[in-house]
Amino acid sequence: MIGNLVYIPGKHEVISIYSGIQTDYSDIDNKMQTISIGNSIYEDIPVRFAINSFFASHIGIFGNTGSGKSNTLAKLYFELFKTVDTKNIINKSSFYLIDFNGEYSHSGVFGLNDDEIKIINFNTSENNNSGNANKLKISKQYFYNEELLSILFSAREQTQKPFIKRLLKRLKYAEEKGWGLHNWLPNLFAKSLLHSSREVFEYIKEIIEYMSFNVQSEEHEEFFEKIRSIQWHTREHYFFINNLFFNTIEDIKSTYSAETGYDYLYQWCFEIENSDIGWCDKFILNTKLQLASDMLNRYAQFEHINPLIYRIEAKVRELDTIIEINDNDNEEPPLMTIYSFRECSTDIKKVMPLLIAKMLFDNHKSQTEQENIKNTVHLIIDEAHNILSSDSKREGNSWKNYRLDLFESLCQNKKYTLERGSGKLIISFFAFSSRFLNLIKIKWLFFSKKGHTYPAFTKWVFFTALCGKETLHLTYSHIHL
Repeated sequence: MIGNLVYIPGKHEVISIYSGIQTDYSDIDNKMQTISIGNSIYEDIPVRFAINSFFASHIGIFGNTGSGKSNTLAKLYFELFKTVDTKNIINKSSFYLIDFNGEYSHSGVFGLNDDEIKIINFNTSENNNSGNANKLKISKQYFYNEELLSILFSAREQTQKPFIKRLLKRLKYAEEKGWGLHNWLPNLFAKSLLHSSREVFEYIKEIIEYMSFNVQSEEHEEFFEKIRSIQWHTREHYFFINNLFFNTIEDIKSTYSAETGYDYLYQWCFEIENSDIGWCDKFILNTKLQLASDMLNRYAQFEHINPLIYRIEAKVRELDTIIEINDNDNEEPPLMTIYSFRECSTDIKKVMPLLIAKMLFDNHKSQTEQENIKNTVHLIIDEAHNILSSDSKREGNSWKNYRLDLFESLCQNKKYTLERGSGKLIISFFAFSSRFLNLIKIKWLFFSKKGHTYPAFTKWVFFTALCGKETLHLTYSHIHL
């Protein structure tokens, strides 16, 4: 302001600006454990950061393409692990890196030994032969989530999201009650033969054909001949076979079970269940059976849900190459886990990092006691604009809202904030491209004219980049950039 004193900062002031800590130079040197990332260009003063305060904050790295964002990230963590012996960190902190371009997915990254790093190279290409070594282990509670699956399968709000909700409810009931395939499909088969429309039975036959892709036996061919011989009376609207008419479900399950093929279908489904088919085929099959059930109960129309079934089948088969549904993963994490998305499709890059972030946060929160904090978890996202950009036009509002809610919950949860002496999942780095820089320059002029402080500006920068929002609704701790 006019009339205010202006002075050139000395060495101590410059150090305080770079470190983000207003303290005496000797304090930084002697009392605090610090890392150095080099010297300032103009003052030639060592740039040092106090480890405890610096890595306990949300940090963003901004710059033009080729300006050294990735190198800065690597330098920071290299210095951290060199300064603080990894033996002193490994049982207290774990680090997770989302690597979209495979820049960090190599031996010796950050100066770590091979036994301190686990690299998971996700690959959704058709020639992926990496096996379970490069798969993410996910518990059922995270994958079978209504909101996540609706986003993943691009489900429409009015018709297809309710279908997914009914599907997940049915899967939960089946697991709790032991109501498996040998109960469900034969029961739907019998009910479809008594339905007033032939559409349901025709779809049941399609499901059976889908299940019979690799089945070759005379007995199975005989079964197919039986269901193909079941005819529809166009005038009276009922099914019959060889002049036999069905009045009740009991007729089909008992009296005419051999003629209709019900007895073989029941036994065949029982054998499929005992063969322990993979989660992918099981999920696809259950979606088809849910559609048949909805058609029987007039909850949904075939033409509304069938496009969703096609998307589910394509997406789930792609996911099968990179995830493993497993509720018994008790493996201790290494110091650094790197998830490489270099060989993944755009849709996988969009959804999987959100799933990983949610899993890490929920697991850490459930294992953390407020009064007895022993461990921290650090999430590092390189090229974060891949999932956090506000400019992308590919995604719908449902995905953007889910992303916003998830990362706001990671940053907002004051109960797990390190600045308050408590454990939390720390979103450590967001390295963005240059698209954001011009907006930052313009906005700084606006903030300065309005008399806003520098911390307020840094908050705006972080949350605009993170959430695609220009309005700050919540109060957060100061961010060191």
